[in-house]
Amino acid sequence: MSVGLKQVGAGVAATVGVLASLVGVLSYVDQKREDPPPTQRQSPPQIRRITLHDSAEPLGDFLRKTPDSKGRTYTAADLRRRGYSFLLDVHAEGPPGTRLRLRWRLRVDGGDPVAGADYDQVASDFRTSALDQTAEVPVWVPDPIASGRYVVRFTFQRLDRDGRLAGFASERDSAPFEHVAP
Repeated sequence: MSVGLKQVGAGVAATVGVLASLVGVLSYVDQKREDPPPTQRQSPPQIRRITLHDSAEPLGDFLRKTPDSKGRTYTAADLRRRGYSFLLDVHAEGPPGTRLRLRWRLRVDGGDPVAGADYDQVASDFRTSALDQTAEVPVWVPDPIASGRYVVRFTFQRLDRDGRLAGFASERDSAPFEHVAP
């Protein structure tokens, strides 16, 4: 019996020794492991300021003053169409390559959106190139058909890697402006 107890005792001692060694190794590894950097705080993209830059500006004049109108074709009537130009001061934080979309929609001041695809459009798609980035973005909005008081609602949306809508980010309305139809 004493031989059996000695074997059990030796087995227990060996098990305790292995566990103690394992605890020591894990403790050492834990001390040497570098914690991952804390997740970077990201503010949602913001439209910091909206300035009504010009009214009754023909689209053709606006396009001559602004870069990045590639890939679109316009008729002579489109280029003569008058509208309002705005300058937006925008800010985005996050990893380079974050995809954002800036949309606008014309609304009656204090009321409903103006009907029609001409008054609800994508102004620009962005891909950030820095962790903290600001830009000035020019936007042209066609004149409404009817006289009245209007605002333009600008909305930032998040896009996924494939350019599909991945969520709402932020929005802001322009100051109200009065439009007198010809």
